[in-house]
Amino acid sequence: GVLSRLPIVADASRADMPLMGQSRRPMLRGVLDVTIRAEDGRLFRILGVHLKSRVGEDPAAAKALRNKEARTLALYVQAEMKRSPEMPLLVYGDCNDTPEDDAVKTMVQNSALTRLSPKDSRGEEWTHYYRYGRSYYAFDHIFFNKVLHKRVKSAPSCGIAEQVGTSSDHRALWCELR
Repeated sequence: GVLSRLPIVADASRADMPLMGQSRRPMLRGVLDVTIRAEDGRLFRILGVHLKSRVGEDPAAAKALRNKEARTLALYVQAEMKRSPEMPLLVYGDCNDTPEDDAVKTMVQNSALTRLSPKDSRGEEWTHYYRYGRSYYAFDHIFFNKVLHKRVKSAPSCGIAEQVGTSSDHRALWCELR
């Protein structure tokens, strides 16, 4: 979701986003796509995603679907940035992959977005702790386009919440846009 004290002036969210190359099968969770108006009238576009989880009987199939969802999202971002080249854009979500994995690399390489590296107060970047494997992962990400970078005159301020609550097994990311 998106929490904003500013008004959401457009909602182009798609629950039925078709996967690239597949007209019948949509992304499992769609794309949250909203435009927010700042107090000075400037607009920001924010996209939220949740790619296929790693949980399931066939990890290779889950990975393949995550990669298709990432490619679909990258193509959507490309098209939207072409349609509105001056629109600041932030993309965030649970990609269920680390920065070194294919889905995240696809987002950066194929959509002209830059990935932020949010950290907690200890400088750690993990957002998910896998209890059974006793491993920490950075599965949640924030990306932004060049227009947003130019508007805020640097990378947006961001971080990771310290605690995992009962509502999620991931630590929340935050990003402040001005």
